[in-house]
Amino acid sequence: VDLYVSTEARQSCSALVSAATARTGIEAMLRSALEGFCKPGVAKGCMLISSAAKCARGNEEVEAYARSVRLRSPEALKHRLKRAVEEGELPPSTDTGKIASFYSTVAQGLGLRSGDGVSKTDMMAVIDSAMAAWDVLSKTSRTGRSGRR
Repeated sequence: VDLYVSTEARQSCSALVSAATARTGIEAMLRSALEGFCKPGVAKGCMLISSAAKCARGNEEVEAYARSVRLRSPEALKHRLKRAVEEGELPPSTDTGKIASFYSTVAQGLGLRSGDGVSKTDMMAVIDSAMAAWDVLSKTSRTGRSGRR
C-alpha cells in the first residue's frame, strides 16, 4: 500500500500542491490520477479503491490499513484549500471540508469506474463536470447556503 501511494499517487499529489491555484491543482490532480488509472499495460483503476471490494478473507489488517489511507485522502485537498484561503484565492468563510470531500469522492469514483472499464473519454467528461461545480461550491461556501430546500 505504501509503495503504491509513494509511486502511483505521487504525481497526482504533486499536481495538486504545485499548481498556482487550488482550482487548477484539483483539476490537475484529477486528470493526473485518471492518466494513472488508465495507463496501458497495467491494471486499470486504483488499487486502494478496488481493494475495498476485492480484499480476500484473512487480510483484515491490510484492508483496514488501505481504508485508513483512503479516509485520509481528503486531507491533502483540505490542506491545499486552506492554503488557498490563506493566499486570498478563497474567502475565509470557505467550507474547505465540504469541497475536499466532494473532490475526494470524485477522485475515488474515477478510480473505481476506471477499474470497471469505463472509458477514459467518459471519465474526462466526469472531471469536466466536477470542475464546472467549482464555482457553485465556492459560492455556496461564501454565502453559507447549501442550496438544499
